[in-house]
Amino acid sequence: AVAGRDFIEVWTLGTGDFDGALPISGESTVRHIAFGSGTTLFVAGRDSISTWNVATATRVRSLAPDPYDTPGFAVSSDGTSVMIASQRRILRRSLPDLELVSDFLVPPNAVAGWTEVATSADGAVVAAGASTGEIVWWDVGTGLPLGDPIRPHEQIGDEPPVVLFATSGTTLATYPSAFPGPARLWDLDVLALIDRACTRANRNLTQDEWTRCLPGVPYRPTCPEFSPGR
Repeated sequence: AVAGRDFIEVWTLGTGDFDGALPISGESTVRHIAFGSGTTLFVAGRDSISTWNVATATRVRSLAPDPYDTPGFAVSSDGTSVMIASQRRILRRSLPDLELVSDFLVPPNAVAGWTEVATSADGAVVAAGASTGEIVWWDVGTGLPLGDPIRPHEQIGDEPPVVLFATSGTTLATYPSAFPGPARLWDLDVLALIDRACTRANRNLTQDEWTRCLPGVPYRPTCPEFSPGR
């Protein structure tokens, strides 16, 4: 599908044939389109979000978005839901009916202004970037944030950092959109991080280190290839 300010055309990639246009004339300016599963097309405009069946060129449902300035969108890899990042909320809606599935908890120490959003390939994690430069990850299953917000890049202006997941689903790439700077890769695979920590430390924690870092938690070796610490 190809979109302009006030039109969407549908083409067949294999043959290059023009299949028709969706009758959106007179609606709000098109800002974002993405395919869901099957023949579902998600369309975000300035004043509404909608889903269409491209096979029949008919609208399935249309909603007025939350009254925030510049929401961001990301369709899940299986095409069954869309993440919507707005100024103060992260929402997950089903496709094609746009029913609310979950409303993600924003950490109390995070600020508003979410306008960039991405989902992992397996659909388990969603990440969002804010206009203040903050990035937060959430567990899609629980709707809870995975740790505190981070601010990995120098922030100039109010453009949010761009967030993109690798196809593996366990690596997140971020880079500043308004200021030239290096991209950063974040490994979200907890087991890989544990292996990396064990390799770097080349031993288990000692009893004193464990008590200091994990008070009240019974000691256990976390690196099975090394003997327990003393």
